[in-house]
Amino acid sequence: MTDSMTTPDEQTPPVNLHETTDAAIWAAEFCRIFPEYNADEGNMIGWFANAMMAQSDAEHRAAMRDTKAQMSSGNNGNREPLMWAVEKWRDEVQNRPLQNVHRRTLDDTWRTVMLEFGGDPDNLVGPSHDDLLAARGGKA
Repeated sequence: MTDSMTTPDEQTPPVNLHETTDAAIWAAEFCRIFPEYNADEGNMIGWFANAMMAQSDAEHRAAMRDTKAQMSSGNNGNREPLMWAVEKWRDEVQNRPLQNVHRRTLDDTWRTVMLEFGGDPDNLVGPSHDDLLAARGGKA
């Protein structure tokens, strides 16, 4: 097995793969270290990027499970996390115009967080982005 600190040639500084999440760097190093595989660098970029994203997604899911477990076991009526989500919705969604390309996604995301913390988004922040659009006749 090779060391994570590699030097492609005398003029290029060493690459520490443990300090980068750049799939292009990982792919270039893989192709350089294992030329016998004749791997396409573009395909390897996709491979490494997907692996890194899968790890990131797994960490996110684990963090969400931990947060849910903490909320259900230690919340005991503590509305602070729910009020935090309402504040985030107000900061990030409330004043965006309906035609803003990010408004629907942000609205859906913060409503989901409010639900996870035991709140009713319609009562807390009003109608959803989609309900507001429907009331306007579907036009942003």
